[in-house]
Amino acid sequence: MDKNKKILVGILIIALIIVIGAASAYILIERNVTNRANLNFKTENISSSPVDTKTNEHSFFGKVIESTASYIIVEPNENEEIRKSSDRISIGLGEFNDAIYKVGTNVKITYDGTVMESYPAQVRAIKIELKSAENFEILFYDKQPQSDIKVHKIVDKNETDKYNYDVYGYDGSVNIRIDGKDYSLREALLQNKITMEEIIAKANKDIPNAISYDDGGSIEYHYENYTIIKFHTIDGNRDVYIGTKDLKLNDININENTGNSTFIKTYNVLNVADSNDESYIYLTIRQFQEEEVKTVKVQRSLANNIEISKDYEFTFKYTDKKVEENIESIFTNTTLVSIKKTDKQGLEQIQDLIRE
Repeated sequence: MDKNKKILVGILIIALIIVIGAASAYILIERNVTNRANLNFKTENISSSPVDTKTNEHSFFGKVIESTASYIIVEPNENEEIRKSSDRISIGLGEFNDAIYKVGTNVKITYDGTVMESYPAQVRAIKIELKSAENFEILFYDKQPQSDIKVHKIVDKNETDKYNYDVYGYDGSVNIRIDGKDYSLREALLQNKITMEEIIAKANKDIPNAISYDDGGSIEYHYENYTIIKFHTIDGNRDVYIGTKDLKLNDININENTGNSTFIKTYNVLNVADSNDESYIYLTIRQFQEEEVKTVKVQRSLANNIEISKDYEFTFKYTDKKVEENIESIFTNTTLVSIKKTDKQGLEQIQDLIRE
């Protein structure tokens, strides 16, 4: 009997040790492994803009770099705080899948604040907007008194697949301030920092009673310091002009009707030199099979990345002045609207005849 009691006591002691050990292990795991009080599955709350304390919404701007029917991947802009988590953010479309988000599209993503640290990182979108920036404004500068150029092309539709129309500056130069930083409008449009659609949408909001025409729907937006004219004519003209505050659609029509066509001359660039005026550069040019060599002053915005010894097509618009068949007369009595590099050689080059 004594022997049996000793065995029973031993068993009870062993059981007690096991229970105490299990309880201790549970507490240890609870405190040091699971840490339920701070469990977050490696997520972060990150915001690049002030957080809405009522809804806890966060947002960032970026560009779509991959697009499918069920999700998009967005590269956040360089200044966005969320880039500290990842330079690629995957967003499930869910209820937003009725829209088309093309690669290269600028978007604003509003999300619930949680970033899942996979790669790409993931967020749950509350709202997806086709939007490049929170704040922007056009900066228009009247042309310098010594400038003879009235109309200049800011963006040619043939330079990009984003627009099926041309964008012009009229009687001045056009910049844009985006979130406090200034760019030329040309730079901002070609680098996809802003879109003309956003500029026109803002104009519609800023000036709800803009002047409209029955030519198919052209509209004038008159701001305090400048005017935006968006053509929408029956014959298909969709061009945009940004000019002086008193600019009227009829001014553009009159200017075009004084010489209602353009012509192209191809020149080889022999030299490029800076001007004291940062808005211009000097080009020394020569036409194929011609002896005339001239140095001309052109707007820098029309002559980006000009290379010496390369051929370029210069497009001119007629004015009411008489034009002769020589470089000096052409550059003095017409308006240069664009310069485009060409691979055409010799007699294949475009050399339109000057109209009489």
